[in-house]
Amino acid sequence: MLALQSCSDTSFFKNVLLFVLIFSCSVIDAQVDSLANKSYTELTSLFKTTIDKDAKRASHYAAAAYKLALKSKKQQKIGQSLYFLAKANFDLSKNTLALQQLTEVVNIATTLKDSSLLFKGNALKGNVYSDLGDEFSALDSYLEAKKSSAYTEKSSDLILLSINIAFIKKIHRDYEDAVKVLKENLALLETTTIDPKKKERYELITLMNLTDTYLRMKENGESQYIKEAEFYNKKGLVICGENKDTIYYYVLLMNEAIIHYEKSEYQQSIAIADELLAYAEEKNDEGFKCTSNFYLGKNYFQLKNHAESIRFLDQAYDIMKTSERSYSNEKELHSLLIKNYLYTEELEKANFHFEMYSKLEKEQSKKDVEIIGEIHKENDLPELQKELENLAVSLDSQKRNKIYLYVALALLFFLLIISVVFYKRKVKNVKKKVAQVMQKVTDLERSKKQVRSKTNANTETITDKNALKILAKLDAFEEKEEFLVQGCTLIYVAEKLKSNTTYLSKVINTYKGKTFNSYLNELRINKALIQLKNDSKLRSYTIKGISEEFGFKRQETFSRAFKQQTGIYPSQYLKKVNQTIKDD
Repeated sequence: MLALQSCSDTSFFKNVLLFVLIFSCSVIDAQVDSLANKSYTELTSLFKTTIDKDAKRASHYAAAAYKLALKSKKQQKIGQSLYFLAKANFDLSKNTLALQQLTEVVNIATTLKDSSLLFKGNALKGNVYSDLGDEFSALDSYLEAKKSSAYTEKSSDLILLSINIAFIKKIHRDYEDAVKVLKENLALLETTTIDPKKKERYELITLMNLTDTYLRMKENGESQYIKEAEFYNKKGLVICGENKDTIYYYVLLMNEAIIHYEKSEYQQSIAIADELLAYAEEKNDEGFKCTSNFYLGKNYFQLKNHAESIRFLDQAYDIMKTSERSYSNEKELHSLLIKNYLYTEELEKANFHFEMYSKLEKEQSKKDVEIIGEIHKENDLPELQKELENLAVSLDSQKRNKIYLYVALALLFFLLIISVVFYKRKVKNVKKKVAQVMQKVTDLERSKKQVRSKTNANTETITDKNALKILAKLDAFEEKEEFLVQGCTLIYVAEKLKSNTTYLSKVINTYKGKTFNSYLNELRINKALIQLKNDSKLRSYTIKGISEEFGFKRQETFSRAFKQQTGIYPSQYLKKVNQTIKDD
């Protein structure tokens, strides 16, 4: 799985996703001095007009404003200025510090019941987590922000959140859904009445993400998407016009460099990447430095200028090693350096980057077991093995560095064996679990009660009359399949059964032997197992659509519950059912 996914490194999009929350239009000439004479309002105004031009300078304004806020002891100002300070630190790649500050911002906003500040704090927190590579925590933060947006009633908040969530989908290769969400954003922007400048920023961010998504699809072998990427990127550049002093313009310019690369126009790509590197050096922007160096290295590799390719890739790697960010293109960087060092016959360095590549490969496999088969199909181990073997023949004929060669081949063989064993074991375990699930479905279909939940004790031996009544009502509840209602919570069921949540929970725990959530999920998953097997139309739905059919609000919750109960993912079950029907 290629980590960069084509567009300017994913961290650039994280850098700009929250810029829409801050007004930023004009360039200021004032230097960061004499701040002691500035008022809180003046300092925050300076921050807003500076943040998308010079994050370091903006951080000084935010720090001075925060100092004044602490003196005033006004929690609203403390929370707002601390949020500004966290925003600046995030832009400066000080993610750990930003995360600490945002945790305090969220606490203050919660105490004040300030929905707007709570939304901004959680949304930025999601961006920081995403920058750190913790996409699951990022998604949780975005969903918390979504709860706050329901109270702010701002369509702009919902648009921003949809961009954030589309970004997560894009990272996890749900490209079609990400494109759908982003195009819906563009349509919504045409009919939404908001500040024109803010609307323009929303449109630019959406266009940048669309370009990035299509470029990722291109790098996964779907070449027709390069035209889509080029279309949306040019549209963004037209909107920027002559205003080239914003991060939006430079992200779009980075996209243009990548598009030239994908079209094998390497000299044009190098020219743009050089311009971007100069900009990054001037602004001391870590993300642009890293991605510019990376693409210069990629271009020179294609031009077979291995010395220059190594020079730029090494510079990119130096940034990655010391950064708090999680760079998604690191794995591809190691792959390119392996190939470069094989060409220059620097075997020790090639082996080092091979080890780093293999380590990242394993980490990715652990993070997303569901796509392990695809990862193994797409990895570059066979290609690297062939190149190492070719180098072995050359070095053997020249009788030099034999010891390095034998060590490299032994290491490669060992890693290949481990990789194959690991993959086969995973496949075997998955097949075993799938077979168990299919048997379970058969047993459920034979049972008269099918999806009904079992009671631990014989109802004739239960002496608690109230418990018997509740169990009888639960039977009716299961029979009517009311558990498929999306709003089916403990409170909802307690009201339906004319009980209270404490007693109902106790009865389910005692006589069903499980928590309410486990009980509810078991009913829903059992129902899904049977219906998916017998309903071809339902099997054609997306996982998201299927999850909604069985009462789940989120695709992730459905997949997690399905995996917990069956040991496999919904996609694996669907594949087996379709294969069984095809074989029959």
